Amino acid sequence: MDEVNELPQGWKWVKLGDVVDVRDGTHESPKLISIGIPLVTSKNLKLNKIDFDNVSFISNEDHEKIKKRSGVNKGDILFSMIGTIGSLVIVDTDREFSIKNMALFKFDKNHSNSFFYFILQSNFIKEQIESNQQGGIQKFVSLFV
Repeated sequence: MDEVNELPQGWKWVKLGDVVDVRDGTHESPKLISIGIPLVTSKNLKLNKIDFDNVSFISNEDHEKIKKRSGVNKGDILFSMIGTIGSLVIVDTDREFSIKNMALFKFDKNHSNSFFYFILQSNFIKEQIESNQQGGIQKFVSLFV
């Protein structure tokens, strides 16, 4: 890929890590309970929304452990990494929930999540994901975080 040296006035080059905090959800399987905090997985990312109708639930204690590593906030981007790879959602709720086997992209208040969301939907990124999938029966991509 050719390097572009000239940018529009007011733009500047930055490293991704300077504007996006990349994390991932738990890979452990917390004990499921009948009523509790929703545990969102890739199957719950549908049509650019989080489907809370068919979630599993975990205890508040397990949620607090997961939240320390990967607490989700409104405006964050979720990206499915296992099974159905590449489903994306910009979180549009303040509801408490935990994530499992998902990438979590967090942005500071000075940077927009929308531009990054559209980059993740680009053919270039989809091709990169396709070529870097691993696993036999259940495909996955690694974040290297």
